[in-house]
Amino acid sequence: MTKNRLLLLLLLVTALLPAAARGESRHKVYNLCTISYPSDAAIPWDCRKIGKGESAETLYGDNWQDLLRFNRIDRRHLVPGVSIKLPRNPADIAGFSPLPASYPEAEKEEKFILVDLSEQFLAAYEHGERVLSAPIASGNRINRTPVGDFRVDAFSRRHESSLYQI
Repeated sequence: MTKNRLLLLLLLVTALLPAAARGESRHKVYNLCTISYPSDAAIPWDCRKIGKGESAETLYGDNWQDLLRFNRIDRRHLVPGVSIKLPRNPADIAGFSPLPASYPEAEKEEKFILVDLSEQFLAAYEHGERVLSAPIASGNRINRTPVGDFRVDAFSRRHESSLYQI
């Protein structure tokens, strides 16, 4: 990983930590099948409750990361009792990202971050070509995520939110 990509990744993680905290609700979601994203319509899937001893690896083998990305979760949230979307064909979500590989509006920008709140995903672009994408957690009904065009002009690797607990 190049120094620029590592710096971009650190910047993204730092920028998203407060958003992830705002996205937490007072109750846990146990049925991810009830959460709908626009890209869900293009991929046939079945709802599957995770059983004791099951993991992303036991369900999807080497493609386990794609399964987690498709469900917008990490390993910590794939626990027995949680229902997830299990795509019928693993090839349908290989390298899953609902955001485009090329984004012409960003061709003139050295670095550009696109956040799609309806998909709960972001993509980082260099001169309009996607170099990274990841699921996000954004605001909730009380603490909405602002929309618009923003420019990152500073970041702190050690920033801790004074408003939201992580």
